[in-house]
Formats: sequence, structure tokens, C-alpha cells
Amino acid sequence: MKRTSFLLPLAAGLGAALVALVGCSNAGGFCAAAGECDDELVALQGLDRVGSSDDSIEVCVADQVGYLRALRANEEPECAEMAAAWDAYMGCVATVFAQEGVDEACDALSSPLLVDNHPCDSELDDYFDAQRDADNGQDCSQSEE
Repeated sequence: MKRTSFLLPLAAGLGAALVALVGCSNAGGFCAAAGECDDELVALQGLDRVGSSDDSIEVCVADQVGYLRALRANEEPECAEMAAAWDAYMGCVATVFAQEGVDEACDALSSPLLVDNHPCDSELDDYFDAQRDADNGQDCSQSEE
């Protein structure tokens, strides 16, 4: 019985830490916006259509958090810059979605070439600049030698 009482608080603590980690991420708001704008998305950095199943947003969040973790795990500073820039872009999209609504969020998720006055243009430019600095992301890939 003592093991059960020890494991229960441990499991609760780990679960709370996971919720805090994902809750503090910009990925949740970003993926919620992407889910609302699914038909209008122009694919950016591997962001496929989010879908409409019950777990679509959660899968998107896991994908985005995994992408950031992979970038941050690389030793090259350009990869950390890519992660910071992508996270800032996701934060911009999430903020636009929360404050201005679906239409503006869909604009933020679209290609700046297709939208006048793109709401997250500078954040997306920063990401593309960081990606170019990392040899179009190749410096941050798993297969890099």
C-alpha cells in the first residue's frame, strides 16, 4: 500500500508538469487557429491540414512541440534561433486568434504572398531568415553529419 501512496503523488506531479509545459507553449493556440482555418491553410513548415477529428488539435500540438524540441536539441545556434522564431510565430498566430478572431488568424496562417497586411509578417520573416541561416533547415536535421 505504501507504494501506491508514493506513486500517486508522483504521477500527479508528472502530469501537472506535462500540462504546464504544453499549456505554456504557443502550440495550443496556434493549432486551435489552424484547426479553424484548415481549408485555407497554405502549408508552412510541415504544418499539414489539422483535420476535424476529436484529437486533431492535440496531434498538431504534439507535432509542433516535437518540432521545437528537435530544433532545440541540436547544438548549432542557428537551430535554437529557428526554434525561437517559430515559437514566436506560433505565439503571434495564437494571439491574433484570441484577440481578433478566426478571419485574422487564417490570414496569419496564410502565405504572406497571398495576404495583404499579414498579421504575423515580421515573425514569419524572422523564421524564414533563421531557416536560411541554418542552410534551409538542413543544419538542424537528424541526418546531418
